[in-house]
Amino acid sequence: MAPPNVSVVVVGGGVAGLTAVRALRRELAQTDQVVLVEESDAFRFMPTLLWTLAGRRDPAKTSRPYAGLTKHGVDVVLDLAHRVVLSTAGPIGYDHLVLATGMETRMGDIPGLTDVALDLTDPAGVVRLREVLSFFAGGRIALVGAGIPPTYTPALLEAAMLVDSLLTRGGVRDGSAIDVYVPDAALLGPGGGGVATALVDYLQTDRHITVHVDRQLASVDGNARHLRFADGTFSKYDLLAVLPPTVSSPLIVGSAVAGNDGWLAVDPDTRETSITGVYGIGDVRPGVTPSGSSYANTGVFAVLQAEAVARAVAVQAGRSRKAKSYLPSGAVQIEIGDGRAFSMEADYSVAPEPQVELKGPTRRLHYAKVYFERSVLNLL
Repeated sequence: MAPPNVSVVVVGGGVAGLTAVRALRRELAQTDQVVLVEESDAFRFMPTLLWTLAGRRDPAKTSRPYAGLTKHGVDVVLDLAHRVVLSTAGPIGYDHLVLATGMETRMGDIPGLTDVALDLTDPAGVVRLREVLSFFAGGRIALVGAGIPPTYTPALLEAAMLVDSLLTRGGVRDGSAIDVYVPDAALLGPGGGGVATALVDYLQTDRHITVHVDRQLASVDGNARHLRFADGTFSKYDLLAVLPPTVSSPLIVGSAVAGNDGWLAVDPDTRETSITGVYGIGDVRPGVTPSGSSYANTGVFAVLQAEAVARAVAVQAGRSRKAKSYLPSGAVQIEIGDGRAFSMEADYSVAPEPQVELKGPTRRLHYAKVYFERSVLNLL
């Protein structure tokens, strides 16, 4: 006798959620239901958003409507408030639930930040930064990682190099200074150590970009154009762009599956929560290494988590017999502004510390990121 039909709800349609619904559709029977619950009507591929600065991407070209999933047998529910609750008695019934709600950015958590800073995670903010730089006459540009956990600190390094290239093309680089402020040195690269050192050396020696570590932003004085840090120091700026502070999704905070820190509590290997059949993937919680240190769930790791969870659901539903473990090993590319990219290649499963290697920069590594972008967009 065939197993009964099941319904799987995935909440959140970023890289993790989008990969999950397509993987579930592949793993489950056609009579099973796969539902995506999402706040917006279109997906945006965020890892290449910063390429807008270099003129290599139109933000509109990195977005596709979720309606494209229907042809693949995925039901799409537009839910502006994410009102799915962690109970089968909720508004949308399910047998299995995959939480891929990501993080929430909070510009307002730092006094003065909202009024003067451009948000590097917001397409409008990145477009505005490019516009301002097109008529920038020179001055001090500050790129700040404004919170822990960060959205993804190496993106600051990519932004700094893209800004450097843009100013050079505009003929005003010699009259400008670029400062990068990072709240924790360990956040510069996966596993820190030699990778972080090599990246900082390249920025400071080859690109004349100053990297300031252990500088947690406390407030911004827009009138005086001052940054104040938690250690009591101040820095001047003429143009400010930030990776905002981030907090756990409102859907997770206070729920039955939240940890003591408010983030989703998941098993680092299976991504299952304390409730059987409820999983968390992507930025619902930073990844954890065997030694207990954390790492950002960038796109490649979100994909691996989604595929492993889809298989786990298929096993629980009786559609597959072979589990697929989540092995946190992958590469993340950082564009340097001239069609080349570095690649940080990390294996976080190794104890006691991750194995991390920095490669490049090369054009091949740039196209590796292009390929990843195409592969995700083609899911729609």
